[in-house]
Amino acid sequence: MFKKHIIEKNLKNINIDYLLEVDKNGNIYDKKSKKIVLKAQEHKTEDSFIKAFENLSIKYGHYSAINQINKYIFLYNSKRKLWEYQLGFFIKTLRILKNIKKKKDKKYTNGEFKILLQEYENEYIQIEGFVSDVIVDKQGYIKKICLVSPEITGKTTKIEELKNIYKSKKNKINKKEKLSQKYVKNINPRVFASHIWIELKDFINIEELYLTSYFKVFGKVSNYKGIIHNSKEKTTKYGLEDCFIASQLVLFPKPNIYGDPKETLIDRAGNKKIIREKNDSTDFSLEIRNWPKEEAIGIKDFTGKLKFNKKSFDFYTKDLFKKNNILTEKEFHLLNKYEKLGFTYGIRKKDDYKDVTW
Repeated sequence: MFKKHIIEKNLKNINIDYLLEVDKNGNIYDKKSKKIVLKAQEHKTEDSFIKAFENLSIKYGHYSAINQINKYIFLYNSKRKLWEYQLGFFIKTLRILKNIKKKKDKKYTNGEFKILLQEYENEYIQIEGFVSDVIVDKQGYIKKICLVSPEITGKTTKIEELKNIYKSKKNKINKKEKLSQKYVKNINPRVFASHIWIELKDFINIEELYLTSYFKVFGKVSNYKGIIHNSKEKTTKYGLEDCFIASQLVLFPKPNIYGDPKETLIDRAGNKKIIREKNDSTDFSLEIRNWPKEEAIGIKDFTGKLKFNKKSFDFYTKDLFKKNNILTEKEFHLLNKYEKLGFTYGIRKKDDYKDVTW
């Protein structure tokens, strides 16, 4: 008979010990259903048992992998390692982009007036939002970035002073943020559109660009003539010019937020947002520094511009709806690429994921 402690060790090694358990006779049973899934007595040789065990690990392994993937999405601990946050961010990026594409309503996103910007015309404002898309020029450089659910969070009359602060190489981003506060008048955050395109000019204050990272941008409110949705008539619309990027961060929710019965709203982009109470921080941020460049969609080169990384961009944006399990497969890819703990799992055919719920 096969020794119980050896079987238990193997279950633990492939991270499915929380799903399966071994009885005193060496049989393996499912903890949830209480049914025996592998009978030791049916296998006379150790080789036969090991082969059956490997098939079992494949059957249960992808559930374990999904559990592992979900763990990285809700990280909150200062003791976490940097690569864990990186992996969590990359996995979240896939889900966020799929959610944005799924909920996008053209009646909101096409032909927006951005009328809330009118009261700040010719003023420099501070906006914040998540990067969802880019436009690339003929030379392969990113010339525009799209921020979804942009919020007005401040305004300034000291734009040159702010540029000098953020251009300085002496201080880290948290120090720059503190120095910039005296030049910015905070505004209670207001979502003013489903999205906004930001043109990148001479000064690009980041080394790499990552999809779904959180941007703080300063720009001057201006008007232009644009087409009305479902009409060929032109009218006055509002946007930003003379923009520069102040910071690029990643946000992680604090662990108790989604369990709280807090009021939520659906913004113009169709995304669910939690209404924050005054002085209530629902998330914390990390600066993007020394992250894997191969996951960046833009990398600054000798020209000072962001060179477009098509391979990374396509990985995060293409085929998200072609297969039911494409998201799972891509998450598995990232897990396999960056998981440092030797976690093992089996990937099965696409039909094996059809009953998986998130």
